[in-house]
Amino acid sequence: MSFPAVKWAVFPWDVDKVLYVDELYDPSHSPYSLPGIGDFIIRPFIVDPETFEPTLVRVVEIQEHPEMQPHTFIVLVIPASPNH
Repeated sequence: MSFPAVKWAVFPWDVDKVLYVDELYDPSHSPYSLPGIGDFIIRPFIVDPETFEPTLVRVVEIQEHPEMQPHTFIVLVIPASPNH
């Protein structure tokens, strides 16, 4: 049995605030559980584009794509602060 893949996405209009860096994502080294919609998360591969430091984001959508191989979930995030 294979585990589903998790991919991460950011809206194009948010790339000046938050950046997904594929080279920093290593699911085999440190697998992450699937977050829930509305969750605030910090991941080492989702960074501030100016400092490249991990930044707080909020999960706004999770898309399931069983037609992809392997079965894939796409997690869409936006910049967030704990006060919002």
